[in-house]
Amino acid sequence: MVLCHIMTQNIWGKVFLNSDFGDKRRNSRARKIATMVENSEGGSVSSILFDRADQKGALRFMNNSFISPENILEGFIKENIENIQTNHVLLVEDSSELNFSWRKTKLEGLGPVGNGIDQGFFLHPGLLVDPKKETILGLGSAYFWHREYGEESEKISKKKQLYKKKKIEEKESFRWLKIPGDVRKILPEAIRMTVVADREADIFDLFHERNTGKLGENIELLIRACRDRNLDTENTT
Repeated sequence: MVLCHIMTQNIWGKVFLNSDFGDKRRNSRARKIATMVENSEGGSVSSILFDRADQKGALRFMNNSFISPENILEGFIKENIENIQTNHVLLVEDSSELNFSWRKTKLEGLGPVGNGIDQGFFLHPGLLVDPKKETILGLGSAYFWHREYGEESEKISKKKQLYKKKKIEEKESFRWLKIPGDVRKILPEAIRMTVVADREADIFDLFHERNTGKLGENIELLIRACRDRNLDTENTT
């Protein structure tokens, strides 16, 4: 709900005006659905879209193979970046679990979540914040993923051995690198970006890519430590 409220602070029609959903009719449908959602107080599709034709149109739009979370968000992110009027932003990232345990049948595109039983998916957004005004500037990027069934049945020791051998791009923890990298590519280079994340982001790869410039220029990290580390500074305790 918080993320939805942040995004709807923009005018939906304007945001979707330059979005490309592969067909003029889908572009028009996106603007119509978004405007109706913006003017509502939340709820199900049927409670927001009263007309049966609008409900069917919305379902066809969402079920279209061309539609994805990424291209729906593209217009919002572009608008948010263009509206930044400060020379320093915080990129605050964290993960959320969307649980669909109330659905008794398995849904396509979902997988086991944290408890290994319920079905759902995971969302990892990066929110842009103005540190001086302490205001949210909007969404900078978002990463979606789901786990495959059967993964949770493997022996823990075997999973750990296989996991250590994987490249960072193949691990779930790659999300902590992907979000800063994606935002830095579209954020003007003159704007300094400080990544703020919890201790799950305390991984070598993130610091290494920042120090080697692979995350881009003008970027700093503010990460909550999950373990003690040696510092390259004299007289430290």
